[in-house]
Amino acid sequence: MTLVLRKFVFSALISMLLIACSNNQQVHYDSENKSNLYSKIIRNFATDDGLLKTDLKGREHEYLAESQGLLLEYFLQQNMRENFQLAMKATENQLLLKNNTVSWQKINDEKSPTNALIDDLRIIEVLMAASEKWEDSHAKKLANQLIEGNMKHTLNDGYLVNYSSNDENNRTDEINLSYVNKNQYDYFNFPKEQLEKQMKILEETPFSKNGFYPLKFMINDKTYTFEKKVHMVDQLLTAINRAAVNPDDHGFYEQLKNRFNRDGKIFGMYHLKTGKPSVRYESPAVYSYAIQLARIHHDVDFENKLMQRLNALKNHHEDSPFYGTFIEESSKETHVFDNLMPLLIEEGN
Repeated sequence: MTLVLRKFVFSALISMLLIACSNNQQVHYDSENKSNLYSKIIRNFATDDGLLKTDLKGREHEYLAESQGLLLEYFLQQNMRENFQLAMKATENQLLLKNNTVSWQKINDEKSPTNALIDDLRIIEVLMAASEKWEDSHAKKLANQLIEGNMKHTLNDGYLVNYSSNDENNRTDEINLSYVNKNQYDYFNFPKEQLEKQMKILEETPFSKNGFYPLKFMINDKTYTFEKKVHMVDQLLTAINRAAVNPDDHGFYEQLKNRFNRDGKIFGMYHLKTGKPSVRYESPAVYSYAIQLARIHHDVDFENKLMQRLNALKNHHEDSPFYGTFIEESSKETHVFDNLMPLLIEEGN
């Protein structure tokens, strides 16, 4: 088969997949001969319309844009183009709002009327990467739609804010630091001064005495807000974002290592004032982001320690249908986020 013919056949196949998905036919992601964790995520969480359940006990009819963005990222990472096309079309059909932003949550058949900026940014980044990798014009078109939608409905005083509003006079003045990702903002082609003022939020972020970042920046009075209990996912995302604009900042990272060395683990939340854990649970997603941060710092020793702790949280019952996942055996306690993030980290470069 000639190269031209192979390209034609593949393009025809992709078109058939997109038509099938757009006609609301059942979506089946290929999971044959794939990793154990990925296969079981698809088996336990994927729905016939191409979305992922949030958990397995109580939120089975809740679907998050966060999950869809991470799934798209995994398909791109693993060069699974057909699955990517299906997930992209499912995202478009099931979650896209009329204002060209992505509904952050769908419960049963009802979409939330607003987005979460962090989800849109992740999806835009993945779509743009796919358009470059596979010369995918539809991915680029959809990414540009989302950029245009957020430029119209999520900007306030020149800042991207936490969520969209069709009423430009009634938009939130809050931006979570964990949302401010320079690589993702670059796709918006902001004028230099506008981009710099948004990155300044990260560059000038204060640091608490116990080594924590604020949760958010208030654009109206240019102040930062700390939470009494800090979530480590937010903290780690902020640290990862800051590394892009302030690579010499090691304060949070050293505090993170100190906590791990002291306790042998990282807890999901801490008290701002005391620096002590406010919960006893550990989160696979927290370890996944901590591993990502360790990789940014080229700290192989700490990365390996974190990976060992992450693996310890897996289901190790070999006769269980949940073996190798982060689904608790008897209670089925889990969150799809706590399975998708380790999947990306374990199989990523």
